[in-house]
Amino acid sequence: MQNPYGFSPTAFDRISPNDIPLAMNLIALRCFVEAARTLNLTAAAERVFLTQPTLSRRIAELENEFGTQLFVRTGRGLELTEKGMQLLHQAQAILNLVEETKRT
Repeated sequence: MQNPYGFSPTAFDRISPNDIPLAMNLIALRCFVEAARTLNLTAAAERVFLTQPTLSRRIAELENEFGTQLFVRTGRGLELTEKGMQLLHQAQAILNLVEETKRT
């Protein structure tokens, strides 16, 4: 399957959030949304063409940026926290707007 996000996973590992904040935040939001959809970090990482540790770091960066836990890690996967559910709705809206803007 081809990577629809237009970045190389190895290059992505070398990017820090301060290098390209908007692109990084959009990628982090995509990582978060996929983790919320699948409730599984490995499955989410595969869907966004990243390694699981890279996806976990992006989610940790979001949690740090927002100052709250977005997921509860369980032995069986993930559960969204209340704040995570709130962010999910907002992140989906943001990503939908970005995709709509790209089409126009």
